[in-house]
Amino acid sequence: METPAWLNKEREMPYGVDVLVRTAKQNKCLIFCVSNRCFYTPQEMLDSWESIFPRRTEINVFERFKLKTPSQALDICSKWQHKVQDIMDSTIEKIREVENAK
Repeated sequence: METPAWLNKEREMPYGVDVLVRTAKQNKCLIFCVSNRCFYTPQEMLDSWESIFPRRTEINVFERFKLKTPSQALDICSKWQHKVQDIMDSTIEKIREVENAK
């Protein structure tokens, strides 16, 4: 007798993940998750796909994940760094304003 699907603990890799990983490997790219803004190597994606993709969630892999070349990845990180620096500078200015208020 075959095990009912709801008892089956094995999950299939979501459609497209294998294509994404293979393409990333062939092109020496990182895989960028648009929703949580993090990068995965192709091997990390293969090793961790079960924790990256929540259960029972339909997902369009090609909308949520984008391939990025190393230079594109560094450019994205550089933009984040500039944004964080702007926030830090603004916060320091506000702290000075508060400290100097009479």
